[in-house]
Amino acid sequence: MDLRVDPSEVAEVLTSLRELVRDVILPRLTDLEEQVRHLRKVTWPVCQGLREKTQLDDIQAKREFLSELDPGEIEMLLRLKSKGLLFEETNALKLDKLNRNK
Repeated sequence: MDLRVDPSEVAEVLTSLRELVRDVILPRLTDLEEQVRHLRKVTWPVCQGLREKTQLDDIQAKREFLSELDPGEIEMLLRLKSKGLLFEETNALKLDKLNRNK
């Protein structure tokens, strides 16, 4: 694949490349990042809740996973996980009063 550009066409090629990045690649990258964020929000709290017996189980793996995220997203994921665990615990304990108050 020959990617050489004639020197007289450099400005046109750079303009086309800039448009490609701006109009195609960046929007797609943004969309993919949003999809990953959504999947993380939906799956991580449930999977983590199923894996752990206490909140401090496998703390190193949690630290590694959460280290790449911003503080707001970390807090949201931990809150979602704790809600899921609370729901599971109340179901296991048959505490219908607590489930109705949600």
